[in-house]
Amino acid sequence: MRKIGVPILLVLCVFVASLVSAGPKQRQARLTDGTAVPPGSRTKEQTARVLNAPTSVSAPLIAAAFPLTVNVTGAVDVRNFPATQNVAGTVAVNNLPLDAEGNVRVAGTMALFAPQGHVSGITSASLPVDTGILALSRACNAEFPESRICLAEAVLSSVPPPPTWNGFAAVARNFNEIDLGLGTPCFSSDGTFYFDCKFIVTEVRVACCGS
Repeated sequence: MRKIGVPILLVLCVFVASLVSAGPKQRQARLTDGTAVPPGSRTKEQTARVLNAPTSVSAPLIAAAFPLTVNVTGAVDVRNFPATQNVAGTVAVNNLPLDAEGNVRVAGTMALFAPQGHVSGITSASLPVDTGILALSRACNAEFPESRICLAEAVLSSVPPPPTWNGFAAVARNFNEIDLGLGTPCFSSDGTFYFDCKFIVTEVRVACCGS
């Protein structure tokens, strides 16, 4: 019995010594499925890099193989978009709600307003009080491009109101009919209306309106 026990004791000592000399790192060098990792492998180091990776990156990320529909519970926070998107070519917007006639449906009430003209200014030039309405409009366009003589009501309803001026500013009664000898109406700077300025002055400036 003593002769047999000694060799067995030696074998056990060699086995225990090999386990101790292997160290904890070699004993733990296994993949998640239990497969042993060969010596010199960097699997554990690479795993540590993944676990310690930063939570944000500056470079673009490409996510692929998502399902067509993603069900999300709670809020989705999308960040890091540029303030302005520069687009070359055309942009197509699809999936808009349409009615039976193909028109886009809008919830609520949509109010449309016609553009309102406003007083662009009062001409610095003065013209004879009996100058025709087209000539008065041309004088407006010369000093204030894209303007014409104002209607009387446009001067009073202008937003913002016209600046103050010296003398009298000619206006038009309407553009639907020709004034047949009715004279040239005008305003003073305080808004006083004169039906025919030829009874008070010989020359007038022009109130000019544009969009």
